[in-house]
Amino acid sequence: MQQQRGPPPGVPTVPAAAGGDLSPLTLLLTLVYFVPLLGAARRDLCYRGALWAAAATCLLSLSRSWPLSMATLKDARLWKCDDMQRLPLLLLLSLFPPLPFILVPPAAYALHHSLSRAHARSLLAKLPAAVRERAIWVLGEEGTHTTLAFAAISDLMVGLTAPFLAVSHGLRIVPPLLLHLKYVAKSHATSWYMQTAVDTVRLKLDSIFHHRRCPAPVSAAYVRCAGLAASAARLLAA
Repeated sequence: MQQQRGPPPGVPTVPAAAGGDLSPLTLLLTLVYFVPLLGAARRDLCYRGALWAAAATCLLSLSRSWPLSMATLKDARLWKCDDMQRLPLLLLLSLFPPLPFILVPPAAYALHHSLSRAHARSLLAKLPAAVRERAIWVLGEEGTHTTLAFAAISDLMVGLTAPFLAVSHGLRIVPPLLLHLKYVAKSHATSWYMQTAVDTVRLKLDSIFHHRRCPAPVSAAYVRCAGLAASAARLLAA
């Protein structure tokens, strides 16, 4: 059995931190989408608005983190950073039918950014003690690790359910799903949190399909599917 990974190196940083000014809007639109306060007819508009706000957050973060120059555009680090990889995905997803759980990672980041800005402006002191303690915990090292891990497992679950989403939504949803799978594959190559999420899911599936009571043909089919998935991930990450 594969050993669990150790703690991630360095201090955790939430993506798009430099562009967090728009995070409250992302959080609000996501909340209104999941809790249809404006009615079912406006849910799709809230969904697209949340994606646009998250994309604007990434764009703002990029503009503040990288100088506007030709040298920047030629810098390979720019194209490998999370903000740049997520930006086209968010814009493309806004053109297709809603995939609810795709909003979870941007909402998790938006919550962290919103709390960080509220804390910087001493607004958290006005909250009830219990809520203030939880908010401060989210901003701490452990809470930041949890935020990043939660976002990674949410991105991974969207990828794992991609075949079912393609069946339920039809072929029109395939382009954004492929782009999302490519994003997950590239994140796995660089993100400790995505690597840990993949290891956790794989160990859980191994315990099920390699169980002594699991029929041998089912176990063999699982091994075959896992091998195909690994090959596809390497191809997408290239």
